[in-house]
Amino acid sequence: MVQEVTLSENQYHSGFYMMRDIGKEVFSSLESERGEVAELLQEDIVQLISIAKMKLSGDTVIEVNNYLTMAINKLRLLTFELKPQILEQFGLATALQTLLNQRLNIQVDHCQVNLHQLPLGIDKLMEIVIFRMVQQILNNVPFTYYKDFKLEIIRTGHYISLNTSFKTDTLIDSDIKTSITKDKLIKALQPNMYLFNGHYHFHVFHDGTMQLSVFLDESN
Repeated sequence: MVQEVTLSENQYHSGFYMMRDIGKEVFSSLESERGEVAELLQEDIVQLISIAKMKLSGDTVIEVNNYLTMAINKLRLLTFELKPQILEQFGLATALQTLLNQRLNIQVDHCQVNLHQLPLGIDKLMEIVIFRMVQQILNNVPFTYYKDFKLEIIRTGHYISLNTSFKTDTLIDSDIKTSITKDKLIKALQPNMYLFNGHYHFHVFHDGTMQLSVFLDESN
């Protein structure tokens, strides 16, 4: 009887690791597809719009040129979000700083972002997962919450810890709004946490600060 339980547990763990490996392969495939789309946007569409700009003539040149310039800038932002080449070329810290600069605009001055001493030797796939997680945090936290935004990435034992916090407006916030924000965040982050057997801690303080820590297991 004991032997049957042991075999069942072994089968469970074997199935768990197999499913997680499949998840990593699917994630990598999606990243490759994002890269192909980003390359198409950057090399073909942006180039075509740039050529159109150079061939403009007539009374509406300035107005049309402004619209085309805005279109080019938005496409470049989109290609960065889809597949940040800067991540492969210059590393995670530079990619995250660029992302935060683009997303937070003038509010970046209020941020306390510690990306100068990231843990060494982070797995390449995990780096992409961390980048995607920060994107998801920015996507799912209402923009007004970015006051005093904080971000740090550290190594704790065999875990890489992604720690963020953001200040809410206690005058307009409510328990329901906080619960919705938490539910949206965790739902968005869970698929990527699963890839590295991750877990999270979420806290809300009396001053309206929300604190989220995500732990990704390097040993798996």
